[in-house]
Amino acid sequence: TVNMDGSALNTPLSAMFCARLAGVEVPAARQLLLVVLSVVFSVGASPIPSAGAISLVLVLDTIGIPTGQALAFLLAFEWLLDRLRTAVNVTGDAVGAAVVDALLGAGREQLPEGDT
Repeated sequence: TVNMDGSALNTPLSAMFCARLAGVEVPAARQLLLVVLSVVFSVGASPIPSAGAISLVLVLDTIGIPTGQALAFLLAFEWLLDRLRTAVNVTGDAVGAAVVDALLGAGREQLPEGDT
């Protein structure tokens, strides 16, 4: 699926958390790269359970943040973060479906009773 809001939001937040714990200053250009990579990885890793940890390691290595104690701390809470990402993803899908239904639903004709 394309609508993976939870994964796209969680990865940059977790990466900046790791950078803050490591004392690394992340310049604006690397932050922009972080956002782009997070969106690409969230779309590409959607069918993989707990792929957030894998994509986080790839993002941290790419933008030059050390993957030490902060990553070990985040992995301890990965089960909770995965559930929160899923909740955000499902909510985004539901809102998207409601918007499409509101936009296209007014033009639908009602089927007669008994027709399938």
